[in-house]
Amino acid sequence: MYVVYDPSIELSARSRQVVEICQSGGCVRYQLERSYFGGEKFQIRVYDSAGNVVRGLGYKAAYAAIASGALVRKEVPATSAYVSMWAI
Repeated sequence: MYVVYDPSIELSARSRQVVEICQSGGCVRYQLERSYFGGEKFQIRVYDSAGNVVRGLGYKAAYAAIASGALVRKEVPATSAYVSMWAI
């Protein structure tokens, strides 16, 4: 549960927002979600420190922050299928 954030890493504005949200206590979750119509698919969602989904920051910003090395994976208990979290 660490963030390896180096200011010399080039990030887009939205990726920087994701890192700032994670530094303030939020997280990025990648998990299997069930849709209203019954189908399932994997979703990446950015959560703030209160546990609310942050609108406007999706998978592209989260993947860019993860790929740059700014966010590191945090192990979570296996309470649901295929959950991954990235956080501080």
